Amino acid sequence: MSNLAVIALNAQAYIADLPQTFEESQNRPDRDYWLKAIEIELKAHEANKTWTLVDTQKVQFCRWIFRIKRNENGMIERYKARLVAKG
Repeated sequence: MSNLAVIALNAQAYIADLPQTFEESQNRPDRDYWLKAIEIELKAHEANKTWTLVDTQKVQFCRWIFRIKRNENGMIERYKARLVAKG
């Protein structure tokens, strides 16, 4: 098997192991790490004044994107959560 094939298989396994929804992140043994990552993301939005609540009829939906940052040895450095708007 070529090196590119090995890299592709490793990447696929890595992505498959990440939670795809908030609910999935909370039904895992590492849920406390995901909650901390979510807390950090929300505090960053508040500190940067990213949003303002307004009176409106239109609701903007969002979803969480989860990633694990690893060092060059493959060890977990941190859990990362990003809140993104849909649409």
